[in-house]
Amino acid sequence: MDVLNNRELATIFWMFVFVFWVYLKSKDNDIIQTSIKGFFSAVYNKSILIALGLMLIYVSLVSIMLAKIDVWDSGQFKNLFIWIVTVALVNFFNANKIKQDKNYFKNTLLANFKIVVLIQFLVNTYTFDFIVELIIIPVFTLIFMMIEFSKTNEKYHKIKVLLSRFIELSGAIIIVFAIYSLIDNPDEVISKKGFNNLVVPVVLSIAILLYMYLLTVYIRYEGVRNKVRVAIPNKALRLYALTISQLFFRGSISTAEWWADTLFTKDLTSISDVNDSIHLIRKMKRLQEKPPTIPSKNGWSPYLANTFLEEFNLNTKHYKNLYDNEWYAQSNYMTISALPKKSIGGNDVHYSISGTFHEVKKLTLSLIINRSSSEKSAVDEFLKIGKSLYLKSLHKPMPVEFEHALKNHEKFTIKSQGKAVNVQTESWGDSCSQLKLCIEV
Repeated sequence: MDVLNNRELATIFWMFVFVFWVYLKSKDNDIIQTSIKGFFSAVYNKSILIALGLMLIYVSLVSIMLAKIDVWDSGQFKNLFIWIVTVALVNFFNANKIKQDKNYFKNTLLANFKIVVLIQFLVNTYTFDFIVELIIIPVFTLIFMMIEFSKTNEKYHKIKVLLSRFIELSGAIIIVFAIYSLIDNPDEVISKKGFNNLVVPVVLSIAILLYMYLLTVYIRYEGVRNKVRVAIPNKALRLYALTISQLFFRGSISTAEWWADTLFTKDLTSISDVNDSIHLIRKMKRLQEKPPTIPSKNGWSPYLANTFLEEFNLNTKHYKNLYDNEWYAQSNYMTISALPKKSIGGNDVHYSISGTFHEVKKLTLSLIINRSSSEKSAVDEFLKIGKSLYLKSLHKPMPVEFEHALKNHEKFTIKSQGKAVNVQTESWGDSCSQLKLCIEV
């Protein structure tokens, strides 16, 4: 088998064509020049370069270990390069998603495995003539780009379905050819080299997750240290705070992050202040593990209210003191419907809770609506989330008239179980508006 097959040669050819085209366009286009400079200036960062360098060293060590157990051959250098480009670098630049997605490692492992199997078996097992590959590569690249673009607006849904069916049919044809190749040349496919082609990328894909985990832990601890550095100017006191917090939190990075988020509510000038801040978080951790029962008339437990919308990935962040006895927590913003090209912003929903240290007094679900987007689908999804919040917080279904008010952006208030439940609306010109569902004592 040649070092590079026809598909890989065709891919390299089109990559050179693309780079050359970008070069020609960039000479007369300031936007492209700015984008290229921005990309390289972002990558040419000391921390990123060190992390990338360590990743390559780590991958090299894993490859050496594979060679030691005889799961390696000269052809694996090509596979290693392909794996770095298609799997390792993608995982590296998606490191920020690890904290947000509880199932990140499980989902990534499955995704990596699919990519590896697809590339190493379906793509490399059977290739067409070079001229055919020159046609196939840009056509399929364009189709995949069109599928991704069609996800930005519901009006392109039929196009997305049609293109997806075409890809599925094409995949089935490739599988047929791969099976034909297996039957016609079994020694080439079922061989030690074929075995290595599958095993090496799979092992690397599993190993890279360990590196990504360690990298994420380091980044999160660095974030804690940066917050402590700002909150505690005194170097000796800062060193004490970082050391004692690790002892009390037993190495829990999530607890350390929670603690670091609370340091800005008051000045920390003594060991006693630091100890108080740590004991406060430990107390809140105990309450989180065993949430106290809060009488309905008083509100909700912060450690239950923050999970009311867990099924929609709208858990709030750490419950913390803003000032005096005013406590607050908010989820990340979640885009619930995308916008067409050239639109700004998205239809974003977020959930927040506020109250005192022991009790949440107000639940707020907010939707920011952009007029240029699919408003109806955004409101329908918001209503679905709102009905869940209503049921979780009041233990009864949302009344039909309240649903009607939400759908039609009408201000509306009702009383339920001693709590005020209302719909609030606000507009900012013709560009966007906000829709809120508030439940408060």
